[in-house]
Amino acid sequence: MSEKCFCGSGLEQSQCHPDIHKDSVIAKTYNLYNRLDNAVNEYFQKNDIEPYCRAGCSYCCHDFFFISDIEFDIIIKELEGWSKNKVNRLFQKVESSWKKFEKKYPMVVHDFQVQKFTSTQLMNELDRADIINKTSIPCPFLDKEDKCSIYNVRPFICRSFGTTKITIDLGVVNYNICELINTQGQYDKNKFAEATSLSDESKDLVDTIFDARTNGRHYKRGATILYHAYRHFIRYKQGFNILNHDYKFNKPIGEYFRYMASKIGK
Repeated sequence: MSEKCFCGSGLEQSQCHPDIHKDSVIAKTYNLYNRLDNAVNEYFQKNDIEPYCRAGCSYCCHDFFFISDIEFDIIIKELEGWSKNKVNRLFQKVESSWKKFEKKYPMVVHDFQVQKFTSTQLMNELDRADIINKTSIPCPFLDKEDKCSIYNVRPFICRSFGTTKITIDLGVVNYNICELINTQGQYDKNKFAEATSLSDESKDLVDTIFDARTNGRHYKRGATILYHAYRHFIRYKQGFNILNHDYKFNKPIGEYFRYMASKIGK
């Protein structure tokens, strides 16, 4: 008998995600998304609280946030169900947005292309460019009605922002809020679900690959969702397959980590 799918749909895996290994890094990420959504929804329902974030608001979709390669691969897999015309329209938007971004922030574009950032380095770089919070260029997956066209596979940061809080160094609680929520420094701190452990798990699973051969060296990758989309657009335009199923989708997570460790060591 087939197991229930790791994504939390309630369906059997054979009927839901038959082409993804249940122990792959992609499956683990889907499962993490599901547990985060459940934690947030259960918190608001249990406490009879209305969250600040509502459908129709796309304010944070203009933030300059970054996601991992793995998260973007999940998005690309979602595009496999789109029509060719819809995908072409998306990549036309991506190309147009990237040209605007390249013209406005040339030094940031250069750094993306030649460096591999850690999270801290990236944030410092964006701060120097004075675009750490907002740009005039929205997420390319925001549709004409200001709705997310990939809502079911949106990244961790999109699921947690505006609804969760995490405890960081020295017990400081960080509330994931935007300027609309933080009106004159006043907001209801009870309107945020606890997500520290899930956030830590996301960092370990999605952003960090442990290289056992170097006794604890970590390799972090991250880029803005627009940069991810543009890189894939170039490959798509050249006729290449823009999704590599081999290790992220079809292999257990341990094999994926060993594969990445071998690539990093070269």
